Amino acid sequence: MIRPTVLLLFPLLVPLAAPAGSLPEGPYVSTSATGEHEVDPDHAVLSLSVERRAATSALAQEHLVEARNAVDAVLAGYADAIGEVELEQLSVSRVTEYDPESRRQVEAGFAGRFGLSVRVVDLGRLSALYHELAGLDPQNLDMPRFEVDDPEAALQAARDRALGNARAKAEAIASTQGAVLGPVWGLLVDPLHHLAGRVTEDVGGGMERMALSMRADSAPPGDIAIEPRPVRFQATVGVVYRLEPDEG
Repeated sequence: MIRPTVLLLFPLLVPLAAPAGSLPEGPYVSTSATGEHEVDPDHAVLSLSVERRAATSALAQEHLVEARNAVDAVLAGYADAIGEVELEQLSVSRVTEYDPESRRQVEAGFAGRFGLSVRVVDLGRLSALYHELAGLDPQNLDMPRFEVDDPEAALQAARDRALGNARAKAEAIASTQGAVLGPVWGLLVDPLHHLAGRVTEDVGGGMERMALSMRADSAPPGDIAIEPRPVRFQATVGVVYRLEPDEG
């Protein structure tokens, strides 16, 4: 006969605060596991921001229009490679600077600012577009963020792998007790690792996490091509199985 107390010998096997209702009757095992799935990106997103300062609001606006026209001229040359351009910011405002002599903020003219998000669907032309935009010397131009058109499908693939990994762990634990896995009693969600007896800092408290490509702190030199990077999806799940005697 399998006793529930035997399961307490394992660090991952602890009494659970059930998501809903009571715990399963008889012995059970709870495990957690992570699964990853990588896919090639379908598009990339470029984010850039431009600021132009001047003594007057009208002059700052004029400089801002000139800068926007320069950016639009570059984008026009890649019209067939771009899926969407979204204006994220457009403003002209008064700015101040710290004056060390008076030890206070003083007026320093006006600043015109705009920001754009550019969705690039032709990744073969991404590198050339990036370096042309960088040549305009914007205040900020992030490294491309690679994305997929159907993230839910890729995330589901990561969940499936996580469930398979969790079952493999549970089977290994059950076999040491002379038992086999019974039906699934339930799936654990946030806060997953606390319920499953583990607390890890690298995964976080949620059930799933999608890790996107990292952004560099500075732009690469113009002679270095920017290659598309796979997009990694990661999901973490916890599963509670009933245990049954191994009659084989």
